[in-house]
This record gives sequence, C-alpha cells and structure tokens, in this order.
Amino acid sequence: MKKYLLVAAVLCCMISAMAQMPKEGFSKQMNAYTEKLDSIDAGRYKYHFVYDNQYNVEKMEIKEGGDLFYFEFTYDSLNRLSSAIQTDIDPDYSYRTEYVYDNLGRRSEALLCFLENGAVTDEAKTVYEYNEDNNVSIVTELFLNNGSWREESKKEFFYDDQLDIDEIVFWGTNSLGVWIPESKIVHTYDNHQNCIVSKQYYYDAEEWWLENEISYYYDTTVLSSNIAGLDFYFYNLYNINGINKFCRNKLLYSDDGWGKHDGQSERSQKIFYYSTITGIDEMPEILLNIWPNPVDEVLYLEAEELQQIEIFSLDGKCIMTIANSLESVNIRGLASGCYLLKATTKNGCVVTQKFMKQ
Repeated sequence: MKKYLLVAAVLCCMISAMAQMPKEGFSKQMNAYTEKLDSIDAGRYKYHFVYDNQYNVEKMEIKEGGDLFYFEFTYDSLNRLSSAIQTDIDPDYSYRTEYVYDNLGRRSEALLCFLENGAVTDEAKTVYEYNEDNNVSIVTELFLNNGSWREESKKEFFYDDQLDIDEIVFWGTNSLGVWIPESKIVHTYDNHQNCIVSKQYYYDAEEWWLENEISYYYDTTVLSSNIAGLDFYFYNLYNINGINKFCRNKLLYSDDGWGKHDGQSERSQKIFYYSTITGIDEMPEILLNIWPNPVDEVLYLEAEELQQIEIFSLDGKCIMTIANSLESVNIRGLASGCYLLKATTKNGCVVTQKFMKQ
C-alpha cells in the first residue's frame, strides 16, 4: 500500500492539472509533429522522454536527486496505451499496469500489479465512468482485499458549459466506509483554451481551504497537437479519455508559488524543454481537421490533396471507403460508437484520427 501511495504521489506531483476537450467541437489535430517534448525540469524532479519511431513515448525517466526510476510504455495496434511498467528506486520492486478499453474505445479499467522480485504481492485497479458527452465523470481506485475489491478513493470531474474540466474533487472513505471530500482542483482558462491557473484546495471543518496555486505560461503561436509527448504527458499519465484536456498551445513553464518541501514554503518552477523534429521522413506534411466530434450524421474534413478515406471499426474491419467527394462523409448509417478515420494523400502520406458516432 505504501508503495502504491508513493507512485500516486509522484504522479500527482507531475500532473497537478488535467487535460481538456476542444470547446467549439472543431477537432484540429495533427499527426505530423514539428517538435517533441524532451525533458521537464521541475526542481527536485527531472523528467526525460524517449520515443519510438511513431513518436509514442516509450520511456520516461524520473530523477530525484541521485535516485532514478522510470516508466516503460507499450501500445496496441491503434496506438492506445496498453501497458506501463514502473521500475522503483528499489530495484526489487516494480509495478505493472494493463489498460482495458470498452467497445466505444474509451479506457474502462487500469489493472495494477505490485511486484517484488517479479512476484505479484498486491493488486489494485482503476475504474472509469463517463457522462453523456463521453467525458470521464468518475474515476474510482480499488484495492484487492481478502479476495474482494474494496473502494479506496475516487475523483469526480465537473465540466463547464464548454466541456472544460472546471473542477476535480478527490474523495476518500472514513472508518464507516462513507465517502468524504478530501481535496479539489479548480481550473481557469484563457481564450485559447489553455489552463492558466490551477488552484488546489483541501477540505477541513466543512470548509475548503486554499493550499496551492499554480500558474501556466504558453507560446500561443504553436498548437500542442504539433508536439509529440505533450498530449501524452497530460492525458495518458492521468488516464483521461485519450484527449488533451489541459491546453491547446505549447506549454513553456509553470510557477508554483506556494510549493512546500520538508514543511518549508518554497517557490518552484517547472520548465518544459523541446527539440525540433527534422527530416521529411520523420515529419510528413499532412494536416487533417475533422468536425464535429462527436458527430451525428455528417463528418466534415479539411486536408490537402486527399486521395482516399477509409473508416474502420476498432476491431480493424474496414466499414467504408471513399475516393471522391472528400470534403464530407455521411455516417448516418453507422451504429453509435468509436471509429478510426484513415486518410491517404496523393503522395502516399497517411494520417488516422479517432471520432465518435453519436
């Protein structure tokens, strides 16, 4: 249990704010990256990212002083995170998480095993619930206790009228097994859909008390979807439903004005370092916009020199192929659920994007 709390504390330190769905329903994403997130300097913690040939993060190294531990990630055929293995500071201990998805392509469970010298010593799991907008609503943490799952904690997500994550409330259980609020995070966004302030509160004596306030700063000329690793940092590690729900632009740094270490207040800054991806083979020039997403009847596309569009179910079956009239696709006949759109340009470049049929 203590080991798990250490892991959770590290992840909480890394991801003090979560990600955000596009406000206007116009999904503008890019599979041709121009930059990649190389490292983050967070004072006591230093992060370094390693990528595979599809620019998925396959390893994240974390240094704390002289200590080093890391996460290794694998992906399924749809480039969804399928597993994560953490090697602890103590080499005898490690943690393995397997991710499960439902028939809409949403993450439904994360199964965690605690390993000591390769043997499973304890198990936990995370269960995800979604609202009618297909946004995550409740994330519950459970531990295996005497052969049955016991609810330990949960997070509840609240959204504003533009589907931004307005507030996240963290709950725990008391000695009677009753849920009680413990803390919450409240976000404020700018007009570019970037979180600029994240306020963290704790609950005591039936009141909310401000504990910490973090400010974020961006380069608003660069989209976050043009950067490999930035979206991963926000949604995969925090297990949101596959969409960056935190920022639409390039995050430069954050200021934590009320940070505390060893009981002492200290001002800390988290700096994000990037590098440019060069070479035509590494960066195909293809930009695909699709909207609305989720969609009811007609899906609109914007891309240059498209030759063919294919739509696949999540089990890999090709449902539709279109070689003309490539500005829109009538999907009225598709069943509700999650699909993959594969677009091929005249020069042979391929880009895929997931969409939801209502």
